[in-house]
Amino acid sequence: MEYPLNPMLSPYHKSLAVTLCCCSFLIRSFATYFEPWIEVFSRFWPKFTHIFGAAVMLGSLAIRAPFLAPGYVLEDLELTVRLYKKAAPYAPRARTALVCNCLDIL
Repeated sequence: MEYPLNPMLSPYHKSLAVTLCCCSFLIRSFATYFEPWIEVFSRFWPKFTHIFGAAVMLGSLAIRAPFLAPGYVLEDLELTVRLYKKAAPYAPRARTALVCNCLDIL
């Protein structure tokens, strides 16, 4: 990374900002639809894969540049962990992520 301490100084800072917004939107929109129909949405394992990827992106920013992370980043990470914990009884993908403690690191 060209600017590891402050990625917003990179010439690609706009792409980073858009990526963070999209990751946040993905997590929050899935949570909105997931909450009322936990058993049904737990079957859609590709969504959990995308949610996990979005959480990794947000977590990377929170770890590498915590001073740049907007307040919603930590809220979205906590929301992701809650979603996975609720889905664990129904979705093998969510259960696997919790068993290997992948989300506890975030």
